[in-house]
Amino acid sequence: QTDGDSMPWLATSSSTNRRDLILAILFVGAGLIVIPGLYLTGMILPNTLNKFGQYLAFAMIAIGLDLAWGYVGILSLCQAFFFCLGGYAMGMYLAHHGGPEGIVDANGWKMPACLYVVYPGGVGEIEAQWTVPWFWKPFWSLPVTMLLALLIPGLVALVIGFFGFRSRVRGVDFAILTQAITVAAFNFFSMNNMKFCGTNGLTRFDRIAGSFQLSEPNVKLALYVVTVLALAAVYWGCHGLIKSRLGRVLVAIRDAENTLRFSGYKPYVYKLFAFVL
Repeated sequence: QTDGDSMPWLATSSSTNRRDLILAILFVGAGLIVIPGLYLTGMILPNTLNKFGQYLAFAMIAIGLDLAWGYVGILSLCQAFFFCLGGYAMGMYLAHHGGPEGIVDANGWKMPACLYVVYPGGVGEIEAQWTVPWFWKPFWSLPVTMLLALLIPGLVALVIGFFGFRSRVRGVDFAILTQAITVAAFNFFSMNNMKFCGTNGLTRFDRIAGSFQLSEPNVKLALYVVTVLALAAVYWGCHGLIKSRLGRVLVAIRDAENTLRFSGYKPYVYKLFAFVL
C-alpha cells in the first residue's frame, strides 16, 4: 500500500495544500503582473486601480473576520472598528503633510487643514492661542505612524478581549458588546470637541513619505503593489497559523470550548490571541 492508501486524510491534506498554493500564486501573479501591466498600458484608469486597492484592503478585514469567527467561533462585530483605527492613524499622518490651510501654533507646529476648519476654540480664544493636540504629534513621522497603526488596534482589542473572554462572554452577547463599542467609537470620533476633525473627517491628503505626491500615477501603482503584498502576507500568515498545532487548538475552541477547558487548557488565552491578531 502507498501512504495515500493507508492514510487517505494525508493525501487529501496534501492535495488541499497544493490547491491553495496554486490559487495563491495565481492571485499574487494577477495582482502583481496582470493588473499593473493593464494600468501601465492605459487599459485601467487610476481610479479603477484605486478601487482595486481598496477592495484588497477590505479583504484583510474579511481574513481577520474569517479567523475570528470561522475558525475560533468569535462572533465579533468590531473588526471594521479595528481597521478604522489603523486607517485613522494613517489619515492623521497624511493630514499633517497635506493642505496649505491652517496656522502655525505657539509651539511651532503647523495645524492640519482639516483640524483647523473644525477646531473647537474656547470662548474668547483667538487663533493664535490654538495648539495642535498632543495626540496628533506622534503621527507626523511615517515610521511611528505605521507602528502605532498596528499597536493601537491591537491594544484596544487586548482590552476588549481580556475582559470579555475572561468573563466568558461569547456568542450573541459578545457580538452585541462589540457592536456597542463600535457605535460608541463612531460617536466619539464624530464629536468636534474631541479634536479628531469631527463629522468633516480627515481631508487634504497630498503627500506621503516626504515628497511623493499621491496624485502621481507611479505613486498610485506603488501603493497598490504594497497592498497586494500586504494582503498576501496576511493570508499566508493566517493560513500557516491554522495549519499549525496552535491552529488546531483554535478550531477546538470553536467546536468544543468546554471540553477543551476541562482538558486543562485556558481557552480565553487562545481566543484573546486570535482576537488581537
